[in-house]
Amino acid sequence: MLQFHFFFALLISFTASTNVHAADLIPLTAAADPWPPYIDDTVDGGGVSVELADAAFRTQGYTVTNRIVPWARAMEEVKHGRVDLILDAWWTQERSNDYMFSRPYLDGPLKFIKKRTDKFVYTSLESLRNKSLALVRDYGYGDRLLSSKEYRPVDVSDFLLGIRMLEAGRVDLAIENELVARTRLAKESPSSLEKLAFVEPAISNNYVYVMSGYKNPQHAKIIAAFNQGLMEITANGTFEKIVKKHHLTMPAMLTTNQ
Repeated sequence: MLQFHFFFALLISFTASTNVHAADLIPLTAAADPWPPYIDDTVDGGGVSVELADAAFRTQGYTVTNRIVPWARAMEEVKHGRVDLILDAWWTQERSNDYMFSRPYLDGPLKFIKKRTDKFVYTSLESLRNKSLALVRDYGYGDRLLSSKEYRPVDVSDFLLGIRMLEAGRVDLAIENELVARTRLAKESPSSLEKLAFVEPAISNNYVYVMSGYKNPQHAKIIAAFNQGLMEITANGTFEKIVKKHHLTMPAMLTTNQ
């Protein structure tokens, strides 16, 4: 009986100390639009980017929560420091003027999307000549593409709106991370997968970063904490466990020496 009471006391003590530790975590805020499987508020954990970021930050005494808002609004809120982070950003030269970026931690092929009956073949940016291309407003597709004058850009507020315009013949092409596009279409418009095709080869393999606005007085400390936490969860196996949960594989950049 004495042993039982001793064990029970230790259990209470451990639970209390765990709760105190959790309460001491510094909360960080993040925002983004739906970008499954990276950002997905329909699944436990909020998506792979949210889970990885929270795991990394917890090793450094922080915790992060993400809320779903339109992408342009997320960019504006983080730029001015009203929200701490975007967890699934692509790097561009223009963005680097206003935001500090972490180390890259995920990647994915960026591909054009066309109607399945379209004969379009991508060989270079010149092959986009006289094409109209749906681009989500403020997405960082890459400096080379965004600065090209070969195509006519059509701004859309959301990827699925661009897909609707593509199916209706109002634009010639859409573009997205293939994994994100397939995930969203399978969930929200499965019939589109039968009508559309992903153009080979990929235009690029875009890295995914965490970013914080320079106007946030804590931006450097926050990004440094993520980078350190990323190394720790990669070394202890937490990173691999989370990506496997989401049916992803370890990115090559994290399987080489840190």
